[in-house]
Amino acid sequence: MKHVLTILFSSVLLFTSYSQWNQITSPYNGNLNTIEFIDQNIGYIGGNTAIMKTLDGGISWTSTSIADFSINCFSFPSSTTGYYGANNNIVRKTTNGGTTWALQNPNLSPYGVLAMSFPTVNDGYVVGQVGTLRKTTNGGTTWITVNTGITQDFNGVHFFDANVGLFIGDNGLIKRTSNGITSWSTVSSGTSNNLEDIFFIDNSTGFIVGEGGTILKTTNAGVNWTAQTSGTNQWLYAVCFKDALEGYAGGINGIMLHTVDGGTSWQAVSSSIPTTIQDIKYNGSFFIGTATQGRLISTYSATTSVDNLSSLEENDFVFFPNPTSKNVTLVFQELSNHNIKFYSSYGTLVKSIDVFEEKSIISVEDLPNGIYFIEATVKNSIIRKKIVIQ
Repeated sequence: MKHVLTILFSSVLLFTSYSQWNQITSPYNGNLNTIEFIDQNIGYIGGNTAIMKTLDGGISWTSTSIADFSINCFSFPSSTTGYYGANNNIVRKTTNGGTTWALQNPNLSPYGVLAMSFPTVNDGYVVGQVGTLRKTTNGGTTWITVNTGITQDFNGVHFFDANVGLFIGDNGLIKRTSNGITSWSTVSSGTSNNLEDIFFIDNSTGFIVGEGGTILKTTNAGVNWTAQTSGTNQWLYAVCFKDALEGYAGGINGIMLHTVDGGTSWQAVSSSIPTTIQDIKYNGSFFIGTATQGRLISTYSATTSVDNLSSLEENDFVFFPNPTSKNVTLVFQELSNHNIKFYSSYGTLVKSIDVFEEKSIISVEDLPNGIYFIEATVKNSIIRKKIVIQ
């Protein structure tokens, strides 16, 4: 039985990644600017005048008011040590997993901290408005201000270790350093659009999104970037991947793009909200997005749980062959009216049919080749399993 439950649960989690976005209740109505997870359960959201925390992976949140205005970024180099950046050059640090936050001001400045990256608990970089760039090597006790000679905003930063990292900003700006910003080089982005967010899947493959539907991809740690076809000219503010293939990019007016082939192609999907998506993160099980006006969304689905599955046997719902090209045979152990749904890999409903027999044969010749998910309700539980049509 343990083996059977593992198989079924894996199927559910796999489909969750392709599920539609749904709104989550937010205890705070202001803009939700950034989100970060310490682990699969504990995470933080930064808002205009509040910091939110979850202990259950983002299903529910609590809110605490803050004196700072507009938390714009987080960085957690360990489970206990973390930092956040806010307007008016504010940087705060926690050493107890977010219970308290101590002021770590880099220096007096009216400019906002827009992004930060701490590859270790001591080494960190903060960037922001009007070319602001500062560095610490002792956990924020002291800061080095870098004279960048740049007047446009830095909007994102990512460091692989204490020395190698990238900075992105307005007007297509990409800078790269390999020696802890003793020196840096300009990297061609191929665009003059503002670049807003940077995300790396690993130490080689990363993505940048920005103005005008810009999506860039690198496979050599940011040395070179190539443009991806996004299919939109809308402003994109956030990008996140769960693995080498599947990811989301979101932006203005609730636009949400989805890829399941590593960015080769992107498809617009519903985000369920009309407001601007500010940030997206994957917590190890599902994606969560933050937006303006207190909007909070996720791909989490509570339709099926481990408790539901514990009452199911492996043969309660089976189908064959898999892969298939023409027909699929469905077999149920209980005689009932079953509504069968087929979803594409993007989570779009493409076929729905009612079956009334314990054994039914359904034609799938009308569906293009690809990966799909079959959904059926069995013993009051919704089960989804992957099927390949070829």
